[in-house]
Amino acid sequence: ISQKLMSWLSQIRGLDHYSNRFISHQAILFKHVAESYEYVSIEQLPPTEEDYRLLANQFFTDPNDIDDAVQRIMSDDPWAGLEYGSAAFTKIDNFDRFVRINLPTKLPPLNLGTYTLVFKLGELFPTWHQTLLKKFTQFFVLVAYAASPGTYKITFTLKNPTPSPAGASSVLFLPGIQASRLYVGEDGPDGSAFERVWEPGNNSDVRALAMNQLGESIQKLYSTDILKAITTDLLFGYQYESGSVYQGFSNFMDEQVNDETIREWYPFAYDWRYDVFDIVKNGNVINQAGVRQYPATIAQELAQRSKSGKVTIIAHSNGGLLAKALMIELEKIGKGSLVDKIVFLGTPQMGTPKALGVILHGYDQEQGGGVFIKDTTARTVLNNFPGAYALLPSIRYLSQTDTPVVSFDNSASTALYRSAYGSSISSLEPYQNFLNGTVAENRSLSGKIYQPVGANSSLLAKALSNHANLLDSWIAPSSTKIISIIGTGIPTMKALRYEDVLETICPAGTTFSTLALCALERLPRPFAQMTYFGDKTVTGLSAKGYAGTGDKYFVDLKQISRLVPNEVFNHANFTETTYVQSLLANLISTTTVPTIPFIINQEPVVIEPYIVQQIASPVHLSSIDSSGRVSGYTQQNGTWVLKEDIPGSQYFEFAGVKYLLIPSDTDFKTTLSGQEFGGYTYKISKLKNDDTQITLSQLVNASTSPTMTATLEMTNGQFSTIKTDYNGDALIDSEVTVNGVVVTPQPLYSYQKLINTIQTLSIKKSQKDALLFLAREAEKFDVKSATSPLAGRLEKVTLRVLETTIQLYLKSRVLTPVQAEELLKIVKFLSQ
Repeated sequence: ISQKLMSWLSQIRGLDHYSNRFISHQAILFKHVAESYEYVSIEQLPPTEEDYRLLANQFFTDPNDIDDAVQRIMSDDPWAGLEYGSAAFTKIDNFDRFVRINLPTKLPPLNLGTYTLVFKLGELFPTWHQTLLKKFTQFFVLVAYAASPGTYKITFTLKNPTPSPAGASSVLFLPGIQASRLYVGEDGPDGSAFERVWEPGNNSDVRALAMNQLGESIQKLYSTDILKAITTDLLFGYQYESGSVYQGFSNFMDEQVNDETIREWYPFAYDWRYDVFDIVKNGNVINQAGVRQYPATIAQELAQRSKSGKVTIIAHSNGGLLAKALMIELEKIGKGSLVDKIVFLGTPQMGTPKALGVILHGYDQEQGGGVFIKDTTARTVLNNFPGAYALLPSIRYLSQTDTPVVSFDNSASTALYRSAYGSSISSLEPYQNFLNGTVAENRSLSGKIYQPVGANSSLLAKALSNHANLLDSWIAPSSTKIISIIGTGIPTMKALRYEDVLETICPAGTTFSTLALCALERLPRPFAQMTYFGDKTVTGLSAKGYAGTGDKYFVDLKQISRLVPNEVFNHANFTETTYVQSLLANLISTTTVPTIPFIINQEPVVIEPYIVQQIASPVHLSSIDSSGRVSGYTQQNGTWVLKEDIPGSQYFEFAGVKYLLIPSDTDFKTTLSGQEFGGYTYKISKLKNDDTQITLSQLVNASTSPTMTATLEMTNGQFSTIKTDYNGDALIDSEVTVNGVVVTPQPLYSYQKLINTIQTLSIKKSQKDALLFLAREAEKFDVKSATSPLAGRLEKVTLRVLETTIQLYLKSRVLTPVQAEELLKIVKFLSQ
């Protein structure tokens, strides 16, 4: 800056090369010293031989001419000894002109300090010098004013430039939806005066989240912290297992601060019920008094204190949409360049189809068997959340997917849908109409969970508009680098398909004696169609959908989960994997990323299929592999517990249908546990490595009861029959193939087995003969029962008498408990 100033000063008092004459004016420079001023020379320094030689190298093409020309131009008479008009004379003359025009201005350097320049312009001051003066004053942001006509004074200070910041940027972390805690009430110091309503302890907490139709909170809620670990307690026979959400990530970020890689990081908790643009504009309420934090302010403060003078944004899930809204605001106020990087972690750039299931059917919202969160309660509350609508597939998503986001089978039960929207939905108008619903459909929030509710039409329209006009098309400024981290390998919903289901529906309180009250119904149920290319929540199509250019990293969550015992990594917690944290560490502190296992920078090719089991309620579904690992709902110490311990497995519930997905190279045994009377449809599909899903088998409307247990096995890709104990007596009541074909089983017990067992008893002969007589009489009736209904009834009567006799012998200690148990087991089997 000192050299530029002195160059301009020389032009003010020097030669006007355009008119080839000197300007008549004066310029004097003073340095401030204490309370006085000290004169500073600004006379041009004489040129050196080095200056001339640099110009000669530019002017002459023949190196032999350089030495002679430099010596001549430095002499008193460059043309001495040369004939006027000769070639040699012309060469030196031309070089002299080149030197006078191009010789650099060399002025005494200015030391640090404050100076005042006083100068007076003469009458011959040309227009181009007036422009120069304007540039001069604007550059230094100083005030020039007339002390007397034609005289100006400018005061300025030269000081050391602020050193360029060195080091990695501080980090602003933006969490995903449902990943900030929400509170209601006063924030008392002992924690007793306020209540946490998210994560919830029961459905009352969920109802406290309710908003009105305008998307405004009914209760005053606030958020202060991100969700590090789930801490819901054991209640009512169900356990919602605790798990890490951001705990490992928070520890990792703390380490980045502790080892001085970055100066600080800030996790911005926010009320995720709201639209991201509302959060940027209105901030996040952090206490009951209504104090707010604004993400744009936090970003600027982090950058100001950062080692680099900038901030890096790491944004997970919905936090990525918030990052875009924040950047739009920062760019609007001229602060967009403060953000050097944005790392999108599983961000639904264009929305994701799972959100369709969430809003319409409460997909994957039920927790603890409905104790902590019931899907119907969640669906009702979510209906007025602006933030939830922003996660729906956008218009851009519809245009890029090769699978219609909603489709219907050709059955009578889906005819109403097809007449209103067509057989499939892949364009805006039918898509928006389907979400809103028609008058003819039952879109009530109080309807059955498999019946879609109607959307809040105004919130839906706003969300689709925000995506189309702002979020989907946003491109970062050139000063901001974009990195997308995309989870893959975990089956993820890519579309909804409504299909006809035949099901026996029984009223509440049905018993064996009132089964006649049950009715057979055909219902249109929604089913999830899956893709490998996702992280369980966000499809890869959306996560890689940033509109501009940037780096992409694909994380194989399935293979990572297989390495960590009893841990399944997916959308909700893949910040917890050491591999992703290693990638983030490199992205934060360096410009190059080494090879990291299970993370690649090109879209992966899936080679391993999944087996998809789905069952319509009322039945619990679980599988156990050859190593004893369980996935699904299983009883543990009398409590139903959800587990996902089989590597690569996934369990979820959707609109009353349970889904259990297991890698096809895993052998497993499945148990179906009845919960109520009714019917169930058990379907087995295969999600192939070309991302298509085919049905392998289907058992339609099989009977269930509160005591039913059915089992089957898959070994080397082949399924066994389904064996069912209907009444809970540990005896097989029926055996069918997975397609419902009845199998006639070999009897476990026979009359000969009964007779042989009696004969081996060490009891009195008279007592043994009595048992043998009843057994042989029952056998005779069994043989005749094929032709005589009366014989069949007499057989059962005789067996009941035999059962009573065995119980009397047990009571009188003629038989031991072990002997009696074995005999009764055979008799009960023969009675069936």
